[in-house]
Amino acid sequence: MEKKKVNIVLRSTSRIADSEPETMELITDGTLERLVDGDKSGWRVTYNDAELTGYVDSSTTVSCFGNDTASMHRTGDLTQELVMENGQLRRCLYETEYGSMLFGVYTKSIENTISDEGGELKLSYSIESNGDLVADNRVELSITGR
Repeated sequence: MEKKKVNIVLRSTSRIADSEPETMELITDGTLERLVDGDKSGWRVTYNDAELTGYVDSSTTVSCFGNDTASMHRTGDLTQELVMENGQLRRCLYETEYGSMLFGVYTKSIENTISDEGGELKLSYSIESNGDLVADNRVELSITGR
């Protein structure tokens, strides 16, 4: 399958330390394409998120293989990459305007129903720094054809 143009609704909820959860929503266009890695197949979703991040030319690519692994890679003014594996703690580099930081990302769940027609990807994970909880996050991508 070549890249297919899709509509994307992104909902991101983050709860930092003891604060109330904050939810952001972005409705945008993007692309969907099938990935094949050896005997595994998955999906890649790419979208422009400059409106959400405030960074010019910012785009995010989300890749997923079943309900086991997913990654989010942001490019543009800042580069950020989260690699998620169900039930695992992974170290990820996160660039900010103040410099680069290494975080731990613990994946609570990956729910993937993406197909050629679209679908949903739900990621639940926590971010830690030096063993302390920084934030609990839930990201939901709803993908439909155009």
